[in-house]
Amino acid sequence: MGNSQNTDTSKQKKIDFLEQKIHNLSGDKKAECVLELSELYWQINPEKSTAYAKQAAQLFLKTAPQKVPNALINEAIGFYYEGEKDSTLFYLNRILDKYSRFLTDHHYGVTYNLLCVSYRSKGEFQKALKAAEKALYYFKKTGDSSRMAGTLDNMSMIYENMGDYQKSLSYSIKSLKIFEKNKDSLDIAFTHSNIANIYAYLKDFTHAKQHLSQASVIFKQKDNLYNLADLYNNYGTIYIETKAYDSAFVMLHKALQLYRRINSKSGEATALQNIGLVYNFKENYTLGIQKLKQAATLFEGLSDVHNKIDIYADIGETYTKIGAIQKAEYYLNKALSLAEKIHHNRQRLKVYTLLDKMYAKEGNYKDAYSYAQKGSALKDSIENTEVKKQIANLEALYQNEKKQKKIESLEHKQRLQGIKNQNLILIISLLGGVFLLFTYFVYQKRKKEKKIASLELQQAQLKQQQLEQELVYKNKQMATHAINIMQRNKLLQKYLQLLKEIKPETNSSMLKQYNSLKKEINKTIQSKKDWESFKTYFEQTNENFVGQLMQNANLTNHDFRLAALIKLGMTNKEIATIFNISPQSVKNSLYRLKKKMQLSNDENIRDYLKNL
Repeated sequence: MGNSQNTDTSKQKKIDFLEQKIHNLSGDKKAECVLELSELYWQINPEKSTAYAKQAAQLFLKTAPQKVPNALINEAIGFYYEGEKDSTLFYLNRILDKYSRFLTDHHYGVTYNLLCVSYRSKGEFQKALKAAEKALYYFKKTGDSSRMAGTLDNMSMIYENMGDYQKSLSYSIKSLKIFEKNKDSLDIAFTHSNIANIYAYLKDFTHAKQHLSQASVIFKQKDNLYNLADLYNNYGTIYIETKAYDSAFVMLHKALQLYRRINSKSGEATALQNIGLVYNFKENYTLGIQKLKQAATLFEGLSDVHNKIDIYADIGETYTKIGAIQKAEYYLNKALSLAEKIHHNRQRLKVYTLLDKMYAKEGNYKDAYSYAQKGSALKDSIENTEVKKQIANLEALYQNEKKQKKIESLEHKQRLQGIKNQNLILIISLLGGVFLLFTYFVYQKRKKEKKIASLELQQAQLKQQQLEQELVYKNKQMATHAINIMQRNKLLQKYLQLLKEIKPETNSSMLKQYNSLKKEINKTIQSKKDWESFKTYFEQTNENFVGQLMQNANLTNHDFRLAALIKLGMTNKEIATIFNISPQSVKNSLYRLKKKMQLSNDENIRDYLKNL
C-alpha cells in the first residue's frame, strides 16, 4: 500500500496548491479551479466535493452560465458518494429541467448515465434502464465509446440486481470488449470485477476468482482505493462461501479500513455486514448481531433498498438461530415488506425461506408450511437451468473470440515465415513452390471460413435462446401483474362490502370520513397506472396481436383490456374481479366486442382472440 500513500500525498499536494491558488483568482478562472477541487474531493471527502461544486455553480452563474451544468453534475456525483441518492436525483433532474439550453450531447449522456446509476441503487430498475438507453443514444451520437461501455456495465448491474444473470453477463461482455479495444485499464478491471460478482451469485467461485485476480492486478497498479476496497470485500464473500473464515476476516478488515479511509458509508456498511456473518458462521452470535446492527444503522441512512433487505434478513436469521423469535419475526417482516415493494423475486424467495425456518423452529407449522409453499412457487418461476447454461455459453463465446484473435496472429506470423521458406524453395523449384503456396493458402482460408461459420452459428443460437428466455420472462411479468390487480381488487371489494355493513348514521361525524375512505378505495380499484404498466408488458410480447386489434378503429381502451385478458386465458369471473364488475357484465362486453370485430355467429370470440 506504499504506492497508494504516495498517490494520496500527490493528490493532497494538488488540493493544497489549488486551495491556496483560488484566493488569487476571480471570475471564470476561479470557477474552473473550484470545479477541479470538487472532482479531487469526490472520493476523499464527498461533503467538501459538493460544497465546492455548489460554489462553482454560483460563480459560473455570474461569468459563464453555459458551464453551470458541469458544476451541478459534480454536485450530484458528490451527493452520490455521500450515499444521498435522493439529492443526487434532485440535482440531475434540475439540470435537465432548468439548464437544457446549455446542455451538449455529452452533458445529456453523462446526466442520464448518472440517473441510471442512482435509480438502480434505489431499486427503480425500469427507470434505470430507460435512463441507460438515453445515455447510450447520446454517447453513440458523440462517438464516446468508453462511456458507452460504462453505461453497458451499469445495465449489467441492473439485470444482476433483478436476478437476470444471463442478460447481466451479456452486457458485461459487451462493455469488456469495448474497454479492451480502447485499452481503458481501470474500466477493464472494473468490468472483470462485475463479472466476478455474477459468477459468485451462481456459486461458480473458480471463474469468480479468475476475474477478481485480473481486476486486482490493475487496481493495485493504479492505486484505486475505492475499487480496491470493493475487491477485498468480494474476496471476503468468496472466502465466506468456501468456509475459509480466517481468510475472510483478513480481506474484510482490509476492505473496512479502506472504506473508512475514503469515507464510503455504503462500503463500510457492507464490510460490517459481511464481518457479522463471519462471526455467525463461527457461532459467535453476540458479536455477529452487533456488527449486523452497526451495518443496518449505516444502510438506513442511505437509500439503497437491496442492502436494507439483505441486512434485515441477516439479522432476522441470526435471531432465529438463538431462538429470539419475536425479534426475528420483526426484522424478517421488514425485509419482506421492502422486497415486495420493489418486486425483487430472489430477495422475496430468501425471506420466504427464512420465515419458513423461523416458524418451524417456533413450532408454528401452519405458517411455516404457508411460507414454504410460497417459496416453492416463486423458486419454480425464477430458477431455470437453461439460464446458467446460456451464461456459460456467452463466456465461452467471449473466450473463443479471444483465442481466435491469437490464432489469427499466429497464423499471420506463420504466413510470413512460410513466404520466406517459399523464396528458398523457388530457387530449387519454382513450380513446386507455387503449388505449395497455393495449397497452403487454400487450407488456411477454408480453416478460417469454417471457424467463422461455427462462431456465427453459436451467436445465432445464443440470440435465439436469449429471445425465448426474454419472452418467457415478460409473459410471467404480465400474468403476475394481472393476477396482482385481480387479488388487490378482490381484497378492496371485500373491504367495500364491510364498509357498507358498518355505514354510520346520516348525521354522524364519521360519515364524511366514511365517504372519503369509500371514494379512495374505488379510485384505487379503477387506477389507470396499473393498466399502463400492464399494457407496456403486453405490447412488448404481443406486437402482432396489438397491431391487428388496432385495425378496428372503433375499439375503446376497455375493449383492448378485455381482449388482452382473454388472450392471457383469464375466465369471466377473474376478469370481473379485475374490472370491478359482474360476470354478466363481462359477457355483455364480450358480445359487444364480437359485434365490433364483425365476427359471425358461429365464431367464438375467445377462440378468435387466443389465435389472433
